[in-house]
Amino acid sequence: MPKMLKPPKGTLRAECTKGYLDPHSACLARSLNFAIVADLRANNVNYVHSTKGRIHYSFDSFVQPSCAVLSADDKAVYVVTAPDNGHGALLKLTLATSTITTICDGLSMPKGLAVSSDSTFAIVSEADPGRLMRVDLTKPNPVPEPFAVARETKGARGLALAHDDSFLLVANFMSDTVARVNMATGATEYYKGFMGPHDVALAPDDSFALVADWSANAICFINLTTGVTHKCSGALTTVAEPRGIDLAADCSCVMVTGGGYSDHPYVTRIDLAEEWACLLYTSPSPRDRG
Repeated sequence: MPKMLKPPKGTLRAECTKGYLDPHSACLARSLNFAIVADLRANNVNYVHSTKGRIHYSFDSFVQPSCAVLSADDKAVYVVTAPDNGHGALLKLTLATSTITTICDGLSMPKGLAVSSDSTFAIVSEADPGRLMRVDLTKPNPVPEPFAVARETKGARGLALAHDDSFLLVANFMSDTVARVNMATGATEYYKGFMGPHDVALAPDDSFALVADWSANAICFINLTTGVTHKCSGALTTVAEPRGIDLAADCSCVMVTGGGYSDHPYVTRIDLAEEWACLLYTSPSPRDRG
């Protein structure tokens, strides 16, 4: 994996295919053969070709899915739903059988999700009241337990768990910060300088992170060694209202979702190695749909 000593950049070119309503999260498979996209207003989770832009299949049995992440072996998708009544749930989709099971419910406006490297536990961010919940995935009918209530987690959104499960990054939309939480002690430090961060993705070696900075209409870069933050350049500055972000396991590309509140919801793949980008799927205004 190449070392990222400065924020990556790219050049954007567009290719229009099937549209979306409100894509909230994207998760790239480790093989890069496919991606998973949670579309909140469409009430589905999509299995997507990560380079050609085709949606192979849509799983429609979800009520306002806000985040979907793959297990480490790419065989299962964990999904949190955030319906308007506030009573969210954590579900598991087994890709081989298309089976959907409910792991637990009773979550309050869950917006972000991270699953451990061995799929033994999950961390869920509750935007309101602004706390992190831990779910034991090894037990039947687990009860979510508060993991950390940091002083700036109001409006907590996207999560990224270190590849050795040692720390967690939390995008705090309302406080314009990204929190770093020690998984062993709960100690928390903050990275600042954002404008409504909505999601965060970690590098494969956990040396840096990319942040979907919604209000800034940009992707930002955090050097996790020095704590210095930068706004990215090139194609990573052309994203509008970015909501979800994921970084490839080999650091070759990034996938970004966004635009759900505007007239142009999209999912974008940006190649970091070659510094070019391809807009895979874009949409007309929701008003144009019959």
